[in-house]
Amino acid sequence: EHLHWQGASPRLFLNLFPASFNGLYVMGMIEASGIGWQGRAEQADLLAAYLDALEHDASRAARFRDRVTAAPWPDLTGGYHYLGLDRMAYY
Repeated sequence: EHLHWQGASPRLFLNLFPASFNGLYVMGMIEASGIGWQGRAEQADLLAAYLDALEHDASRAARFRDRVTAAPWPDLTGGYHYLGLDRMAYY
């Protein structure tokens, strides 16, 4: 319930932050052609930057948190139209 599942995947901003921004973060739930470990490293960098801002720059952290909890989220599909298959839920 904390990940706000929609079908076979949780509803996560940038495949990392739950919509409720409840302090739970998910790493690695991302898949795309060619993303490999680099995409996961970038997720880790983003989370580290947010946690650093949370500790050292509260207004910056709040601006990011506001973006995550705002609707609608930006379209990050890059124009791809993935099939609605469970195995493609993280694309």
